[in-house]
Amino acid sequence: MEQQETKFSFIYDEIKQRIINGQILPGSCLPSSRMLCNQFHVSRYTINRVFDALKEDGLIAI
Repeated sequence: MEQQETKFSFIYDEIKQRIINGQILPGSCLPSSRMLCNQFHVSRYTINRVFDALKEDGLIAI
């Protein structure tokens, strides 16, 4: 049985790929949490968890 991807992991992977692919450049601002909430149809809590995980992995600085 295939494990279902969570919204958290999908958003994390999406933003990580944007960083790796150069769509989000070093030193530039990330989209706002509210914008990402609307884009991915999730709560700000989920987006803040994604930001925390990206920071912990050294991909962003908050």
